[in-house]
Amino acid sequence: MNAAGGAPLARGLLWVGLPLAGVVLVAFFFVLGFPYDLVRDAVAAQLSAASGAQVTIQRLGPGLSLLGPQFVAEGVRVTLSDGTPLEVEHARLRPAWSTSWFGGTPALALDVAAPEGRVVGTAWIGAEPGFDGELRDVALARLPLERFVPDLMLAGVANLALDLRSAEDGTSGYLELEARDGSIGVPGMPVDLPYATLEGRAEFGGESRVRVERLVMDGPMLAVEASGTLGAGPRAETSPLDATLRIEVRERSLRPMVRDLGVRLDPQGRAEVKLAGTLARPVVR
Repeated sequence: MNAAGGAPLARGLLWVGLPLAGVVLVAFFFVLGFPYDLVRDAVAAQLSAASGAQVTIQRLGPGLSLLGPQFVAEGVRVTLSDGTPLEVEHARLRPAWSTSWFGGTPALALDVAAPEGRVVGTAWIGAEPGFDGELRDVALARLPLERFVPDLMLAGVANLALDLRSAEDGTSGYLELEARDGSIGVPGMPVDLPYATLEGRAEFGGESRVRVERLVMDGPMLAVEASGTLGAGPRAETSPLDATLRIEVRERSLRPMVRDLGVRLDPQGRAEVKLAGTLARPVVR
């Protein structure tokens, strides 16, 4: 090959080789030179502030994904505000594609698996933390729901889609729930009520703490369709409740128990009920 023909080839190799060398150097730095201990502590502190729980990470190291380098966290432990511990099987995170970086708000793509279920989505950390993603195959019986509603027993496997943001004036966004093959136990009922499906959507923010657009439970013993609001208050369990329930008691042996709660059933076991009071102490109207 003559010199004239070799020059374009050399320039082409240089044009390809320099960026490739840069990628290799970045990867080398990511694997060997990255300050993982500092990042580990910072990530744990930010996740603790965003979730309200105490998050600790024993080890943070490098990993690869289809979208590029990622962090792999091991020995992750989450402790809720009441002391309830949650063990994490694996946690992977990487910088997420988000315009929030330009405004100084970091965004992390998360993939976290625990015995209670799996979390996949994007978390924003900073002054106004948030999360947009999914909770998959959540074991409802393992969640500490009684912290919010005393004596509530909920079982089944659920998938949740949520987009929530936290600010000084409260939480805003939405949550959608789909659960199957479970049961629910509520105060005043001596037996847990099985359900085949449990579906709902709730909005957060505005004048109310929570607005339930629709909550539908379909089971062999009882069917319920509900909507309503949970007003603003210092704690969820003591916030004012204003809800409407349309129920159908399909199991005849349950009808006397339901009537003892102050619910007037028609001959087919149906009724429309108004709930007031609080989440912890509902009052049937």
